[in-house]
Amino acid sequence: MNKLSNNNLDLLPNPIQLKQLCKAIATLEAILSPNWEYRYYSYNKDWAKDEECCQMRNGSGDEFFILFGKTGTLINGFAHESNFRDKAAITKGLPNEFHAFIFGEPVASTGTTFCIWNLDAENKWIANTKELKDDNSYDGSEELLELLDGNPASFCAWAEDYYELEDLNAALIKQIYKQAPITIEIVKQLNPSLDDLNQLKEDLEEIGYAYRL
Repeated sequence: MNKLSNNNLDLLPNPIQLKQLCKAIATLEAILSPNWEYRYYSYNKDWAKDEECCQMRNGSGDEFFILFGKTGTLINGFAHESNFRDKAAITKGLPNEFHAFIFGEPVASTGTTFCIWNLDAENKWIANTKELKDDNSYDGSEELLELLDGNPASFCAWAEDYYELEDLNAALIKQIYKQAPITIEIVKQLNPSLDDLNQLKEDLEEIGYAYRL
């Protein structure tokens, strides 16, 4: 079965759907993990003027940043086990609109093993897969992008494994994937031990996700 990766960009949601998905995943993690340092995913709706950003870091040296900008969307990924780090080749043809982000901080210090972009005017995901060589073709995109397929079941499987949960409420995950506002009832069903609602509200404000708490 084909999986979302640098070589299967047709499985990547369009930018509008991807933004909603990233907010949903960050919201779910804010509920499941009140301690920010243990989360993989975060989202900042006020990253910069006219820019929003999603970040994933797994604590093992792998990261990605997704920029939702005024003229398009960019994904910068770094897999620490990848030997393919020729940034000039990876970003060949990258529109100028994205240069400040991908060549500036914190992306520059993080590193780049794959880069995917989509200009609003073209509405097409693009990556330089032809630049990958046979002897170092691993770029980490299949593993790092696994939750961006838009399938709630993917998140359920991942969260149950990472957070050592049993029978995570799949129906609630689907609701949040559809942008249902967060309520006390949803919070208590997903994480009965969460008691700091003020912190959760702050997290949801940063993400830009609707709530009724």
